[in-house]
Amino acid sequence: MEIEKQDKDSSEEHKEKTEKLEEQTKKLIETHLEKVQKEIQSQIDEIEKRFQRQIDEQYEVIKKELSVITTTATKIEGMENRLQALIEKERGEIKKEF
Repeated sequence: MEIEKQDKDSSEEHKEKTEKLEEQTKKLIETHLEKVQKEIQSQIDEIEKRFQRQIDEQYEVIKKELSVITTTATKIEGMENRLQALIEKERGEIKKEF
């Protein structure tokens, strides 16, 4: 009878120790998981910042290039208008000569 009681006590102790160990292991895993998640989020944040910086830089380059294109197009349009006026003037003079 005494042996059975010792076995039962030992079994209970073993069960309690196993449960405590499982709980500690679970907490350790959860803590580690949180650390990993924070590290991953930190890396994602850094990538997003770099990507946004690159977008901003490219935006400025494109904006400057579009400004140059717009200025050039305006100059070309002015040249076309002056050329058209000159052509009309020459046409008028040619008609007068005939």
